[in-house]
Amino acid sequence: MPSKPSTPTGVPERTSAETNHKDLISGETQRREAAVQLEQVTKARRKRYRERQREKKSKEEGSAATSIATGVGAETRALATEPPPPKPELKHAFPAISPVEVPVLPRYEFREFSRVNGGKEDTDQGLFATQKIEKGTRVISEQPILTLSAPGDQLDELMSAYQRLSKEEQTMIWNIQPASPNASAQLQDLRFIIDRLVLGLKTIILKPRTDRSESEQNKLDSMAPKVEHAMNTWRLAARWHANRSSLINLPMHERLNLPDGTPITGLFILRAHIRHSCVPNCFASFDDQRGCMNIHVTRDIKKGEELTLAAFADTNYYNNAAERAKELGAWGLTCSCEACDETNPRFVVHEGARERARARAVILNDILTRLDKSDLPDADLTNAQTLLCALMRDLKSTGCESVESVRWRNVLMDCVLPARALLVADNKHKTILWRVVLEHARECEKVARMCFGDDRVEFRALQQSREAAEATVQMFVDGVVDALEKVELKEEGED
Repeated sequence: MPSKPSTPTGVPERTSAETNHKDLISGETQRREAAVQLEQVTKARRKRYRERQREKKSKEEGSAATSIATGVGAETRALATEPPPPKPELKHAFPAISPVEVPVLPRYEFREFSRVNGGKEDTDQGLFATQKIEKGTRVISEQPILTLSAPGDQLDELMSAYQRLSKEEQTMIWNIQPASPNASAQLQDLRFIIDRLVLGLKTIILKPRTDRSESEQNKLDSMAPKVEHAMNTWRLAARWHANRSSLINLPMHERLNLPDGTPITGLFILRAHIRHSCVPNCFASFDDQRGCMNIHVTRDIKKGEELTLAAFADTNYYNNAAERAKELGAWGLTCSCEACDETNPRFVVHEGARERARARAVILNDILTRLDKSDLPDADLTNAQTLLCALMRDLKSTGCESVESVRWRNVLMDCVLPARALLVADNKHKTILWRVVLEHARECEKVARMCFGDDRVEFRALQQSREAAEATVQMFVDGVVDALEKVELKEEGED
């Protein structure tokens, strides 16, 4: 199973004095700061837009000013966005630990049940609601039972970390489901070594003890502990591979710069007991400030309903049932949710929505790549806006209630709609576009509160985005933008 959202070591709590004087900023102050920042950003964007227009005019006329205008080419592309990131990028400094406390309400219980796995009946465990759970509830916040440093899958360190656990903790690990023997090259290699060791002892093992020679018994006595150790390592590695979670959000090449011993992967027992669904009702995320894996409910859950998560969050809403089954099967997983069960009335709805979502995502990535390199006309930007709105409707049809929708809304808020506003001549239409930005910002804030909680940096970043959008709209309503434009035009004329 791929890396899941996860947990690094927490940072020490700050003193109350530090929290009071450095961390707490009033809402009114934040709005004023956001208004000032947005005023500066808007002014800079208008300036860059005029520079682009002058540059374009210069090129058409063959003016000598072309060489000067091209110097600002890189800067004028600042409006373009990077391909949509998995998480919103923070643009402001935040306190290390939020003063907000989000309660953890463990309204679930373990249940054991029978299941068919690979044609054989097997037992499994899951978490089931003991009462109705409202969406946005934090039901789990746990620290890892063990962690590994880079590269995160070394078997010697895994066994050492396991041996340092108590007997009770070791038993917890054995109770979670392992990955398929063929889930990774490492598991396959280890299985091959074990088979070779056992094959070398097979003839001795099959003999009655009284028929073994002294040398055969000595060989068996010396090799048996090694075989047992290898088998235990393989069993542990299979559980680690199936359930480990990433503790950092960095690409592989940047992980090389981390200090030696920095934990990058961890195992969370409660998280490991939550089974997969392609239509999950929970969202897992790693709080790197507190060192905890948080699980939030993303829709109302009835009493007795199982808590579920998406094992492959990056592809879950864009692959059809056959593709998802193949991906899950590689890890020894199966799924019988409404998006996988062909007899379910909603199966066709899911298939269509996921196919459309993937097609639209491919087209949008192409548009965003072009926008990153050059300015696009309003027709292309309008098309991108239409595609983004359609994609978000498709995601909703798939049951997506997670931050996957937020990253696409961010593209609208940070890139497409502001770019369209720059191309609009009158402030009335600019105000309309920024009101649309504000509505998307409010939706993002709502989803972030549900998936992360009020105490998370991710939520506060999107909260500030909403406040900034409100400040921008208010500037248009108050005529501040109109006045600024007149001042700028006057200054430009004097220049």
